[in-house]
Amino acid sequence: MKTIEVEPNQTLFDVAVQHYGTLDALAELLELNPALENDPAALIANGINTLDNEVFRMDLALKPGLTLHVDDESKRMDSKIAAKIDNPVTTYETWQEA
Repeated sequence: MKTIEVEPNQTLFDVAVQHYGTLDALAELLELNPALENDPAALIANGINTLDNEVFRMDLALKPGLTLHVDDESKRMDSKIAAKIDNPVTTYETWQEA
């Protein structure tokens, strides 16, 4: 087990791909990290009330600097793919209308 720090604009999907090499690890990440939080700015940008503490969206950015537990010996890990990922995986962007 190791602890990682969330990068700006990383979603839970990004963490799964970066550290496990597959989205199959989403359930494991949710189980290992029950106190997941989204970036308040991402919630606001998507019209979600930040006062609602029950809201967590896997498709929105996680709170930057949040620490997560990752099982680096997980059966769900595709180590061949994860080993090839050199940079942080960050796919979340706030889209603004022109």
